[in-house]
Amino acid sequence: MDIKVVELDDKPTRVEFQLTQKDFNRLGNDLTFEQMSCQAEISRKGETFYLVGKYIVDIQATCDVCLQPVSIHLDNDFDLNLFAAEDRIEPESDSEISVREPNIDYYEGQDLHLSQYFEDQLLLDMPISIRCQEECQGICPTC
Repeated sequence: MDIKVVELDDKPTRVEFQLTQKDFNRLGNDLTFEQMSCQAEISRKGETFYLVGKYIVDIQATCDVCLQPVSIHLDNDFDLNLFAAEDRIEPESDSEISVREPNIDYYEGQDLHLSQYFEDQLLLDMPISIRCQEECQGICPTC
């Protein structure tokens, strides 16, 4: 889902859309889903955009311990400050990111590629270790 930057004005723009796994480039083959319901509200202030997003998705995965199928339900919100990529200043050395700082991302050209921001957020929200249950013992039946 793309939104043309020139079509956005000072009033918030709200859109609802669906994404499928085909819309994502970085989601591994071990995670599958049919449809991700998305809502976005985009506000503009000059050349900076503020994106408030919400998504709901049911992902089919495999337990990392016993390899059984697992369903993961995610229903999350996020917000991003979007700046033009050409205004990006690379730090001269490593920099520390505070959890109190606003979430920042960048856009290139004249389009906001919403599916990219929603894919990023989905990847950030996925559990590091997927388990069918907290006390899963794994494949060995005697352990």
